[in-house]
Amino acid sequence: MKKIFPVLLTATLLFACQNNKETYVLEGEAIGYADSTKIIVQTYSFKDGYALNKDTLYIKDGKFSRTYPVSKKPLMNMLRVDNERANIIYFPEDVDLKVTIDKSNIRKTFVIGGKQNASYNEYKKKELEFLDEAEAIKTDYQEAVKNNDSKHIALLQSKELNLKGNAADYRKEFIKTQPKSIFTTMVLSGMVNNNEISSHTIM
Repeated sequence: MKKIFPVLLTATLLFACQNNKETYVLEGEAIGYADSTKIIVQTYSFKDGYALNKDTLYIKDGKFSRTYPVSKKPLMNMLRVDNERANIIYFPEDVDLKVTIDKSNIRKTFVIGGKQNASYNEYKKKELEFLDEAEAIKTDYQEAVKNNDSKHIALLQSKELNLKGNAADYRKEFIKTQPKSIFTTMVLSGMVNNNEISSHTIM
């Protein structure tokens, strides 16, 4: 997998930083959070495989904002609200970014602004659809097991296999159509780890 990161990140340099700005503004609205709640800004290190804390923002009157320098290299950042488990992934470019974080539905948070974020948001929305479908199948399956309904159990197992196949096909298509997206590296890694694609096909 190490061989694909330099290739994709180099390609991404042609995709990002189109406006030649030196700074960008990250501006957000926080719904359901108290003043002074911390939001940790992290940058993911592809080399080390973990996120590094870079900054701390504080919510005031339901809002937060800060200006950052535009990086000369592509980055994948994350927002982590204090005491929340969800990571809000975003990709800084030379455009201003906006985000609304709703405590009641934080997993459906999207950072708006730039081509990289548009690409990632498209992927995330589709993945959330797959997750919702999987959760519905799981609930129905538990009920079928409880009722000892073998015919319905078999049907749900078939639906689950089809869903996994559809999800894998979507990820493969995303990789083909979004080769300059930084997030493509993460999709590739996940597919290899889940045996959805052979590592030999990306060497």
